[in-house]
Amino acid sequence: MQMLEAQPKILLLPSNFYTSKTLVKLTLSCSALVVDVPSLACFPLLQMLTLLNVVFKDQNSHVRLLANCPALIYLRVNRKRGDNVTAFIVKVPSLKSFKYTDFHERYSAMPLVLDSPGLRHLSIIDHGDLGLIQNMPHLQTAYVGHFVTQPNDKFLRSFSSVRNLHLNLMNVVACFSAINFFRLMEFKLQFVVPANADLIPAM
Repeated sequence: MQMLEAQPKILLLPSNFYTSKTLVKLTLSCSALVVDVPSLACFPLLQMLTLLNVVFKDQNSHVRLLANCPALIYLRVNRKRGDNVTAFIVKVPSLKSFKYTDFHERYSAMPLVLDSPGLRHLSIIDHGDLGLIQNMPHLQTAYVGHFVTQPNDKFLRSFSSVRNLHLNLMNVVACFSAINFFRLMEFKLQFVVPANADLIPAM
């Protein structure tokens, strides 16, 4: 008898959940369920959001969720196999701290798109394209684990204003010396072998 793989179920939350006017902190960890964010979602007081291996119904669900959190200051995102979001888009003007980890363990075609000008603290572990990170003029601390075999300096240009930078790379970045880190006060550079890339912890 052939066993059919179970299809993920839609996560059904109370109808008034996505319009909560009191929620300050929210954590979703549900890789076996599909999260469907309605068009009228709004969390006016939400400040801390954690998304651990969440599967969204479509590409726009997480965009709707983030766009309707005007007070959000902390965001943590973990992604792994089964993630159906092509590009994870984070455009949150109020955001101060962002931790992002992609566990795909291969060069990923699912990039992070980050445009949050108020960001102060950033931690990224990724095996794919970081070239779509921009607009971080007030960045104070950044940990970047960029585990690709042939990195370029495109992603580093977005960190030119950072004060404290910790880089964890698999290879030397071309044209590294051409970037002007005009506010840099502390710098740490590490190189790792591919087999150990997924073991490097975020700061």
